[in-house]
Amino acid sequence: MDRASVECFDPETEEWTLVAEMEKPRSGLVLMAIDHYIYAFGGRCRHTDRYFDIVERYNTVTRQWNNIASMNTSRAWPGVTVFDGRIYVLGGFDGSCRLRTAEMYDPDTDQWTYISSMIIPRAGCSAAVV
Repeated sequence: MDRASVECFDPETEEWTLVAEMEKPRSGLVLMAIDHYIYAFGGRCRHTDRYFDIVERYNTVTRQWNNIASMNTSRAWPGVTVFDGRIYVLGGFDGSCRLRTAEMYDPDTDQWTYISSMIIPRAGCSAAVV
């Protein structure tokens, strides 16, 4: 079942609490944290089999979600990593095939840019910077 609910774990109290829900219930999304924000990328609605290009950002100070610029490609189960203050989303599944495409998000300009595609299409992959 797709969910919009979000839980927050406090390591000091070792307790979970519900925080503000995302705008779009979905599954297959990926998350990345940078500075005091948590980003939620893409995903899928199971009932309609619709894939999303949307990105929501959670502000850990104000405890609110807001939409930011959408990705160039709808994708669920992509890999995501951060390097030098920019977020990289790669691969995933668009509803018909695994993807080779990759794109970079610049939080300072709120813009997405395609970057070089991977050699092999992937979904459900991880990403890391070494």
